[in-house]
Amino acid sequence: MKASFPHMCAGTASAVVILLGCFGCARDAPSEVSSAVPVAERELVLSEEARANLGLGLHRVGAGELRDHLQLQGEVGLDPTRVALVPARLTGVADSVAGTVGDAVEAGAELAVISSRELSDAIMGYVTTEWAFRHSIHVLERERTLREKDINSEEQLMEAEHEYHAAEGVHSVALQRLHLLGYTETQLHGYLERPDLQDLTRYTVRAPIPGWILERNLERGAAVVPGQELFRVADLTQLTVRFRLPLRHLRAVRSGMVVNVVNEALDTVGEAEITTMVNQVDPGSRTVLVKAALANPNLRWRPGMPARIDISGIGTPVSCVVPLAAVHEWEGRSIVFVRTESGAAFKLRFVRLGREDAQRAEVLDGLIPGEEVAAANSFLLLAEWENLNPEG
Repeated sequence: MKASFPHMCAGTASAVVILLGCFGCARDAPSEVSSAVPVAERELVLSEEARANLGLGLHRVGAGELRDHLQLQGEVGLDPTRVALVPARLTGVADSVAGTVGDAVEAGAELAVISSRELSDAIMGYVTTEWAFRHSIHVLERERTLREKDINSEEQLMEAEHEYHAAEGVHSVALQRLHLLGYTETQLHGYLERPDLQDLTRYTVRAPIPGWILERNLERGAAVVPGQELFRVADLTQLTVRFRLPLRHLRAVRSGMVVNVVNEALDTVGEAEITTMVNQVDPGSRTVLVKAALANPNLRWRPGMPARIDISGIGTPVSCVVPLAAVHEWEGRSIVFVRTESGAAFKLRFVRLGREDAQRAEVLDGLIPGEEVAAANSFLLLAEWENLNPEG
């Protein structure tokens, strides 16, 4: 948007007239300009003292960059890479439930204990295959020794090798099944001696990651079946912010960029790093879904919170740029005040603008790099120009 200013009140106008009373001092020129002189040739003469009193800033025209400054609405959510569902892995009944929604848990913490005949059968099956596998190893070693002494036949050795590989396969299947339940081979070896005297039915459900329990779908005494979701645990120390980026700003935003995240209701501010820009445009809103990682060490942010996303975009180089403070509207066109070569006066110059950001505008036509234009407080020049040229 071009800079525009309302008509000044009487007191302000009087002050401007006093300050601009030095117009013409440098060249003893009158304070009025004949309307017969073309607009492009008219000048406002301003002494150094007047320029200093007005706080008139100057800007040298040249190359620069434009930055998109965006404010978008988004929502804080869970980081899907830090969420773990805890399913039932076997059939049974819940003997006890330790985990409660809201509890903080460490990885491996007990959440529940399930009594399961299926578990007992699996462990006993493993014990049987373990002893059979050990026996096959012993038999194979004996047959190899006998074969080296030429006591047995090649066929007997081959049969022992066959029995060994068959026992190894059955043992591996039984072991892998228990591996899925979290058992190690060392733990299972503890059941080899008198498994009948041990409780093989109790299975402990444990937290797979550190975090907080978000959901609990299990009560003591409830029956469970494989695949049933029992708990949902999430690490809340890092969350995800999701927002939709208008397509026209797509070139100004990239992965790895840091954006500001604000929740004004709770006076909470943070920074998030863009991790994902979905390669698909929503046809209805003409936007792209963007996700950013939000650090949350103090748990100030909570999933589901609304958030404002402030983005200072990537700079776009342009060959000629001026501050928006230097640009005004006059007779329906954009103008700037250019300092003359002598430095003692300013001329009104029509310009054609291109892209803009919050502070600068690209100049497509009307200015030459190296020229100086009035920037800060340049609206005072516009006020004086209109006073001296009431008819345009």
